[in-house]
Amino acid sequence: ELTDATLSFPTLEMQLTSTDASLQIDGEGTNQVELTANVGQGFLQSGASLSFGDSAANGDFRMKVDGIDLVSLRSALSLPADVDGVTTGEIAGRFRLDDAGSFQLDAQGLGTIGDARVGRIQMASAQAAFGIKDFSFSSSREQRIPGELSLTELELRGVSIADVPNAIPRITDDNTFSAASVSGTGSLRVPLETAMDISTWSASANLATTSISASGFHVASGKASVTIAKGVLLFDELAAQLDDSAEISGSIQWPLLRDQPAVIDLQGHLSAGQVVTFINTHTDVSGLGADLLVAAKLQLPNNSSIAIDALSGSLSVSSSELSWNGMAADELTINGRFSEGTLWLEDAKLGFSDGGDVVAKGHIGLSEDAASTVEFRGTRLDVRAIREV
Repeated sequence: ELTDATLSFPTLEMQLTSTDASLQIDGEGTNQVELTANVGQGFLQSGASLSFGDSAANGDFRMKVDGIDLVSLRSALSLPADVDGVTTGEIAGRFRLDDAGSFQLDAQGLGTIGDARVGRIQMASAQAAFGIKDFSFSSSREQRIPGELSLTELELRGVSIADVPNAIPRITDDNTFSAASVSGTGSLRVPLETAMDISTWSASANLATTSISASGFHVASGKASVTIAKGVLLFDELAAQLDDSAEISGSIQWPLLRDQPAVIDLQGHLSAGQVVTFINTHTDVSGLGADLLVAAKLQLPNNSSIAIDALSGSLSVSSSELSWNGMAADELTINGRFSEGTLWLEDAKLGFSDGGDVVAKGHIGLSEDAASTVEFRGTRLDVRAIREV
């Protein structure tokens, strides 16, 4: 029994309030090791059985942790300084160690992290079943370290991201992303000899989420197929349902490395009011009604200081019916491009059932103080309808 101790290793320091350990060794039979330790406010319980053969030792092990703060494990696990949380979980597996110095491991378990934080990302809880398969290394010679870490039954709750990049237009002054819950299944493979190089990671998952809020834009539910390859996070087959039955689909390609741009490619059926307000929060959209087919492909630099001036890409809007303060149109077409914080209108047309139309060209500044200039040319317009508007 050991009480009130500090264990210091080259990469790990733990404050132990109490420890109980038992050891049974029998060279010809099975050897048992049991350990229970209180670590800070949490505890760790582990056990192992070990049998010796002519040239190798084989064993089973199990471990349970409850309420251990990740701060106490930061050095041992090489965690960044901006990673926090309280972990609870269980793991069990088998291992083999031979007299040539080769070690093999297979394990599986279930883990939960509460009050988790990774940089600007915060979560009330994160839970996943996981497995470690075919992990091995040799101390006697240089050798690649194979092995695979798999994640299943992934569930995240209370996810939020502060300070969403301000290249994303906002309907309100809220500059955060949040989701009530995220669930799904997937797998992750990390070559352990290059574990710190995220470009060597590979992963795939199917995720579903509820009650998403991004920069004031609210989505009732969403789903996506997610992959990580060569340092790029790809949300494919993305589908989201807004509260008012509007829909958005597409893909998001977000590099995890700073030297590559992010690409957002979305299509959706939205109301005219949503689109106009999303582009410019100061526009009065009362009296404006239409169901629009919208397609946008945006590219933005992947760094912490991106601004709306760095946004580039294209926008396409079309509708077969539009009304504004009593004036109705049966054709709307807008094609434009984003550049230097401005939406450039290259082809914009509003057509009426009586043959009249309005064609517009110009540019619209997207920031609050930016200037806008749009020229209109009208043909066969109903003057009385225009006067009422």
